[in-house]
Amino acid sequence: MSEPVEIARPVARVLLLDPGNRVLLLFDDRDEDHGPFWYPPGGRIEEAETPEQAAQRELREEIGVDLEVGPLVLRCRARFAYGGRLYDQDEWHYVAHTDRPEKLVSRQGDNETAAVAAHRWWSLADLEGTRDAIFPEGLTEVLRRVVQGEA
Repeated sequence: MSEPVEIARPVARVLLLDPGNRVLLLFDDRDEDHGPFWYPPGGRIEEAETPEQAAQRELREEIGVDLEVGPLVLRCRARFAYGGRLYDQDEWHYVAHTDRPEKLVSRQGDNETAAVAAHRWWSLADLEGTRDAIFPEGLTEVLRRVVQGEA
């Protein structure tokens, strides 16, 4: 049996903060190999799209909000297996702010519909105290720097 081909893909994600500096994370429990985890909205950077444009598009598509994004607060590489495939992601993480955290909708039939429905707003204390799997790794420290105005 041959090894699965690794899929390289650039990804833009958004650390969306509400007025209380809580970050929005979506939930995925479909990974039978590794179990459930939480992650910020975002997705693949399409051809001819900047990372910022992709982040804004993903916010519109995944949760129905049209916001400016910035600044870039984390750029990292994530390598993982998911759904029988191997991924090597170049990830760009931006900050955005919303004053309407209750207003989240996903597109009907979108593959993130269940993840958006199971979303949660996490405070820094929530992140520090959880045993749940949270991605990207180091998100708590990044959020701390953002909240303290260091990023």
